[in-house]
Amino acid sequence: MISLESLTKQELIDLQVKIVERLRYLQQMEARNKMEEFYFGDVVSFKDKNGNLVRGTVERFNQKSVSIKGFDGLGWRVSPQLLEKEPNGVLSVHYKTLGT
Repeated sequence: MISLESLTKQELIDLQVKIVERLRYLQQMEARNKMEEFYFGDVVSFKDKNGNLVRGTVERFNQKSVSIKGFDGLGWRVSPQLLEKEPNGVLSVHYKTLGT
């Protein structure tokens, strides 16, 4: 185990940068893994920032988010971790088949 008390200020800054990079990487992998559960055309739901339930269909897979076309006509970019697949959703083209 590293003794933080023995590290210089610069060493602590370097360590912080490495920790942040690793956390971002793990977060990206988590988002990608969750994204693989969805297909184009799937009916999904999520709660907006006001806590309202929004339902819509998967329109596009972005690097870190999924584009959703809400049934209310609005477009949303949502973290895949926030999405829930509706049980009667439509299966179409799987995320993995796109080669992204």
